[in-house]
Amino acid sequence: TREAVCDFEASIGYLKRAVGYAEEVAPEKLSNLLVRMGKLENRLGETDEALSAHLEALKHTKGESEYKDIYYNIGLIYQKRGKYSDSTEYFNKAISSTQKRDSDYANTMNSLSYNLICSGQFDEAHKLLEEAFHIARSAEQSDLIIKILYNKAVLEWFRQDYDKGVAIMDEALEIAQGMDSSYLRAKCLNLLASFYQQRGDFGKAVEIYNRAISLLELSSNINVLIGAMTNN
Repeated sequence: TREAVCDFEASIGYLKRAVGYAEEVAPEKLSNLLVRMGKLENRLGETDEALSAHLEALKHTKGESEYKDIYYNIGLIYQKRGKYSDSTEYFNKAISSTQKRDSDYANTMNSLSYNLICSGQFDEAHKLLEEAFHIARSAEQSDLIIKILYNKAVLEWFRQDYDKGVAIMDEALEIAQGMDSSYLRAKCLNLLASFYQQRGDFGKAVEIYNRAISLLELSSNINVLIGAMTNN
């Protein structure tokens, strides 16, 4: 697909035309098309368009699993805007629509924990992260484990326990070594370098930042990845 080669703007143009077509002859496809378009808009930082597409998708959604995914995406959009209360509302809606405590549930809990961290609710965030981590580890989902460890480290950043943050990121990077994900490793390296910077080890920080940049250069769309590194 066009999305696979990071041609996001062209993909959005294609999806807009597809939405117009679906409105006329295939309304059952509208929800999926609008969600795909909204996710791409969000990745490009176009949060108004992303939110509009997802809210419109809700009008054409019937399945419970579809509601869950749309609620989760809306939560991410509000999170990117820094509107943590609105984001939390939609993450909780997604959790309420989840039938079992699986990896999707853990992923939503992990995202919700970031809102709690940014709102200063550290103890509550810690509880969610521990529960999410247990589920992800039981499911042996390495990518989700790394994402949860990342937020665990973010929590220690806010607590100013930089040594603990380094230990958590080292654990995440060890798991990431066996994965083909330049983005996840670069994101973890970026946070690890920040911890060393806060500890006053600027030489180590620069070394790690350079490793993160080298990984990003492997991507065909470095600007999108750099933008993604500033968000959960």
